[in-house]
Amino acid sequence: MVLILSLFLVFFAPSASAFVLLSGPTEARLEASIEQPRVIFFLNPTPPPISKKDEFAGGIYQDLTDEDFWLVLVQEAMQKWNQVSGSYIELDVQFAASAQLDSEDRQHSITVGQTNLSSAAYAAPQIEGTTIVDCDIAVSQRASTAESLAYTILHELGHCLGLGHNHSDFHAVMGYSRSSRALTLGLDDEAGVIYLYPDATVDAPRERISCATLGRASSTSAAQASGLLLLLPLASVLLRFRWRHALAYLLRKKRPPIRESIPPEMPP
Repeated sequence: MVLILSLFLVFFAPSASAFVLLSGPTEARLEASIEQPRVIFFLNPTPPPISKKDEFAGGIYQDLTDEDFWLVLVQEAMQKWNQVSGSYIELDVQFAASAQLDSEDRQHSITVGQTNLSSAAYAAPQIEGTTIVDCDIAVSQRASTAESLAYTILHELGHCLGLGHNHSDFHAVMGYSRSSRALTLGLDDEAGVIYLYPDATVDAPRERISCATLGRASSTSAAQASGLLLLLPLASVLLRFRWRHALAYLLRKKRPPIRESIPPEMPP
C-alpha cells in the first residue's frame, strides 16, 4: 500500500494543478498585454449599504462619503491583484453613472444589482475564444460590512481575471472554505494570475510559486490519477491476501514434522 501511494505521488502529483481556471482546460484572459496591461472597470457610483467603515484599513477612510468609500473599496481590492509580482495585469476603476449589467456592451462594469439570497455578488464573464471581452460584477443590495464587501469584490475580480473556484486550498480567495476575510491573496491565487498574465521582465520568486502550483493537469493525467485511486482498495485486498498466505506458509515450514510411532512387530 505504501508503495502504491508513493508511486501515485511521484507520477501524478507533478501534474496536479492548485489554481483553477475559469473556462476549464482552455485559458481565458482579459484583453491585456505587457505593452498594454491596463484594464478599466466602470463603477456605478450608487453604493450598497456599508457598515463598520471604521474597522476597514484601520479606519483611515471612515470619513469619506459613501460614494468615495465605495470607490476606495474597489481600488483596494484591485490593488491586491495588481501587486502580484510576476504578473503584468493592471486593473483600474473609474466612476460611470451609465455602468450597468450588460453582457453585450463589451465593458467591464461593477454595479449594485439583484442577486439570489445566498449570494453576496456574482461575476458574469463573457468569453470569445480565449478572451474575456466583458465581465460585469453585480453586488447584492443587502447591507454588508466594509471588510466583507471588499473581500467579495476581490473574489469576483478573480473570476474576471480568468480564475475559477478553488476548493482544494482553504487559503485561496477563489475558494469557499477560507474562514478569514482579510484582504490578502493566497499563493494559489497569485500563481493563477501569474500563469494567465506572466511578466517575463520580472523574476518571480520560484519557491513561492512552486508551493502554490505543481503545474496544470491534463484530462489524461487526471483520468489516470482517478483510475489509480479507484484501484487502491483492490490492491489493498490483494496485498492482504498474499501476506496471509505467506504467513501461513512460513508457519507450516517452522512446524516440526509429525513422526508416526510404528509399534514393534510381535513375535509369532
